[in-house]
Amino acid sequence: MNEELIELRNRLLIGIAVVLVFCIPFLFIFINKFGYKPSKVLESLNEESKMVLLITGEECDNCRNTENILKENDVKYSLLNKDREIKYKEILRKIEVTESDVIVPTVIYIDEGKIYSSLAEPNADELLSFIDFYELSSSK
Repeated sequence: MNEELIELRNRLLIGIAVVLVFCIPFLFIFINKFGYKPSKVLESLNEESKMVLLITGEECDNCRNTENILKENDVKYSLLNKDREIKYKEILRKIEVTESDVIVPTVIYIDEGKIYSSLAEPNADELLSFIDFYELSSSK
């Protein structure tokens, strides 16, 4: 090989090394900082504490009504939007529910990481009874 090819090869190798040393760590830092957001719902399920989970969809008027009733009654709940949550299927697996089991809105009372009770497409009276029966209101 002549000297020009050797020098060109060495410069190419140095360029690749610089990219590997500087760009890849920056890429990892950027992805961890801005790209990955752990699911708050999944974190709560992993803690196995008592929680109320409200599963909603994007264009669901009944979902907004259900959410308003929960807010009005001071129920602390976690919102799981099935259309926006990246880890939606993982969350359903964690609580041992299939996608076909979920009709939005669904209110699920979870204790120790397992479903204790659920209510699909509740009307106002059903939801209020559910809140009272399980004493979910934090104002009581």
